[in-house]
Amino acid sequence: MSRTNLFLAVLTLSAVLVTLPGYAQIFTDDAAARGVSDTAAAQGPVFGDYDNDGDEDMVLCVDVGGAARLFVNNGSGVFTEDTSQFTTADIAESNAACWFDYDKDGDLDIIFGAVYMPTELFENNGDGTFTNVSSILSATDEDFDNAFAVGIGDFDQNGDADVAIAIFSTYEGPNPMYFNTAGTFVEGGTSPFSTELVSPRTINVIDFDNDGDLDIYLNHTQGDSVLYRNDGGNVWTEVANGTPIECAGRAGRGSAWGDLDMDGDLDCVIAVGDADNVIARNDGGGTFTAITGTPVNTGIAAAICPVLFDYDNDGDLDVFIHTLLGAGGPAALYRNDGGFTFTDVTATDAPTFSTDLVDGRGAAVADIDNDGDLDLYRGGGGAGQPSYLYINQTNNSNWLKVKVVGTISDPQAFGAEVSVYQAGTSTLVGYSQVQSQSGYESFNSLIQHFGVPAAGTYDVQVYFPTSGITMYQSGVSATQMLTFVESAGPTPTPTETPIVAEVGNTWKDYR
Repeated sequence: MSRTNLFLAVLTLSAVLVTLPGYAQIFTDDAAARGVSDTAAAQGPVFGDYDNDGDEDMVLCVDVGGAARLFVNNGSGVFTEDTSQFTTADIAESNAACWFDYDKDGDLDIIFGAVYMPTELFENNGDGTFTNVSSILSATDEDFDNAFAVGIGDFDQNGDADVAIAIFSTYEGPNPMYFNTAGTFVEGGTSPFSTELVSPRTINVIDFDNDGDLDIYLNHTQGDSVLYRNDGGNVWTEVANGTPIECAGRAGRGSAWGDLDMDGDLDCVIAVGDADNVIARNDGGGTFTAITGTPVNTGIAAAICPVLFDYDNDGDLDVFIHTLLGAGGPAALYRNDGGFTFTDVTATDAPTFSTDLVDGRGAAVADIDNDGDLDLYRGGGGAGQPSYLYINQTNNSNWLKVKVVGTISDPQAFGAEVSVYQAGTSTLVGYSQVQSQSGYESFNSLIQHFGVPAAGTYDVQVYFPTSGITMYQSGVSATQMLTFVESAGPTPTPTETPIVAEVGNTWKDYR
C-alpha cells in the first residue's frame, strides 16, 4: 500500500471511530494544569463557593501528615492554593468536611472531622480568611473526637443547620448530634442515633420517605448499616432492618442517594467490599427493592465511594465507583440507560479510569469550569499516590442548574427538593435533594445539576421542607442557572430569572 493510500485509510478509520456512539473519550485528567495536583494521603474532596464569586472552590481533606488544603478557583476552572488558612497548627489531619453557613451571615463556613483528632469548625470571615471557632461546639466532650464522617441538616426545623457526627470506632463512644440555635450548638441527648455504637464510613442526610424532615443513613464496615427515620422532636426510628440498604453482615464503604428511576424519591447505591455492590430502589413508604444483575453490582472489587451524577447530560443519574486497594486500583463509570439498566462505559468514555491506579478514598463532582457539565475529582488515599481532576468534555447545551437559598430555612436549605418537569405537564424529568456529605467522606457541589434537552422548555419547582413553601417557575429554557431564594410572598425574588413564589402550589406532590 502506498503512503498516500495508507494515510487515507488511517483517516477513514479515525473518522469511523470518532462517529461511533460512545467512542469519544469524555473524561481527561487535568489536575496538574488546573493547579490541584496532589500526592498527599487525600481523603474527601469538598466543593463549594466559599468566596461568593460564582465558581466552585475546593477543600481537600488530608489524612496523616498534612493540613487540609484550600484551592481557590480563579473563575476558569484553574485553582490557586491558599496555604495560609488551614495549617497544621489548627488541623493536623482530616478525613471529611462539610460546607455550611452555621451563623447565617451569607458565606460558607466549614467543619472538619478526623480520626483520633478533634472536630474543627472554621468561621468564614467573608474576606477570604477563616477563624477557628471549634470551642462553640464542644470544648471538652471526648465524644466529639474521632469523627470519620459529618452530616449537616436542619433536623429540628428551626431554620439553623445542625451537625451529626459519625464516630470512627465502636471503642470511642456514640455518635453525637449538635443542634444549632442562632449559632449556638447544644448536644442532642440520647436518641437512638446518638447512642448507636457502629463504625460508619458515611453519613447521608436525606429525606428518604418524602415526609418533609431529614433522616440519617449510616453506612459502615463493622456490622449492619442503619437508617434512622426522623419522627420529630429528636425521636428517631431505625428502619433499615431487613431491607437491602441494611447490607447485613457486609462491609459498606460509602453510599450515595439519588433518583435513579425518575419517580420523585431517592434510591441508593452502596459500595461493598465483597464485590457485590448494592443498588436499592426506593419504592416509597420506607420500602426498598434490591436491583441485581447489573455491571454496577459486580464491576468493581474492593469498591468504595459511589458518586451519582449525570455525566453525559441525558437526564439519567450515572454511577462512578472508586476502588480501595493499598497498591492502587482502577475506577469505573456506568451509564444509566433507564429502567435500572446500566452499561459499563469506562473503556470508551473514561479509559484512564482503568489505568489511573490509586488507593481510592473520596470523590466528588462540580462544574468547576462553568461549561454546563460535571467534572470529577478522584482522591488517592495512599501517601505518594496522585489524585485526579477529570474534566468533562461533554460540552453540550443540554443542562439546567438550580441554586437554592434558604431564608426561613437554613441558608443552604439542606433537604430542599428540586423537581424539573416538561413544561405544562406533570412529566418529571429531574429530581434532587440538597445534600451534605455523600459517597465516602466527600461533598458534591450545592448547585443542583440536571441534564435536559436544549430544545425543550421546563417547569422548575423547589420545596422548602422547613417552611413548607413551594416556589416554581414555568417555561424555563435550558443552558442557564436559576436561583430560588426562599420567599412566602407573591413578589418575584431577585434571581437571574424572576421566580414567583406561592405556598402549597405544586404540579405533582411526591411528599
